[in-house]
Amino acid sequence: MIFVLIGFVNIIPDNKDVLISGCDTVVGHILAIELDKQGFNVFASVHIPDNKTILKAKLSTRAKIFHLDITKEEDIDTVFELVQKKTNTLHGLINNARIITHGYIDWTPIELMRKIMNVNFFGHVATTKKVLTVADKKTSVSCTWNLRTPMNEGYADILQNLWNELSNDIQERWGNGFLNSLITRGISSPIMKHPDDPKTV
Repeated sequence: MIFVLIGFVNIIPDNKDVLISGCDTVVGHILAIELDKQGFNVFASVHIPDNKTILKAKLSTRAKIFHLDITKEEDIDTVFELVQKKTNTLHGLINNARIITHGYIDWTPIELMRKIMNVNFFGHVATTKKVLTVADKKTSVSCTWNLRTPMNEGYADILQNLWNELSNDIQERWGNGFLNSLITRGISSPIMKHPDDPKTV
C-alpha cells in the first residue's frame, strides 16, 4: 500500500522534501534513488539497520537515511523530529513499508493477521497523521498499486511456501487442485502480467 501526497502542478524538485518509508528493497529503494537523482531532498527510512549503509552508498549527501519501525510510536516521533529540524514543509509522503503475503483466512495465523494490520494499515495511518502538520497544504492523496514488486514477481512462490506451512487437514480441505488454479489465475491476471515499472511511475 503506497500513499503519495503531492501537488497537482508540475513539481520543481529543488528544495522539495519527501519522506519515504520501507526503502530496504524494490519500490521504496528505487523511489529513494530516483527522487534523489531528480534533486529532491529525500528522507529515506529502512527497517533493517544494515540497509542504511547499502542505501547511503547510492544516494547523495542531501539524503537523510534512518531506521524506522512504523508500528512503534517512539520511532515515528523520532523521525518526525528529524524531519521537523530540516524542513517546515514536507512535499511528499510515500508510505511504502509493508508485509507482503497472501492467503485465505484459515491459511493465516491470527498473529500474522495482527502483524499485517499493524504494519500495512495502522503504521501508515500513524505516520501520516504525525507528519500532516508539516505537509504541504496544496496536496492530494493518491494510491499507486499496480507496481512491479516481490508480491507479483514471486506470486507463485509466495503461495506455494504458504501452502507448505499449512496443516494437513487444511491442505486436504482445499486440495492441490485449488492451489494450482489459484496460482494460474493469479499469474494470468493483467496486474501480474503487466505491472508498472516503479522507475516510470
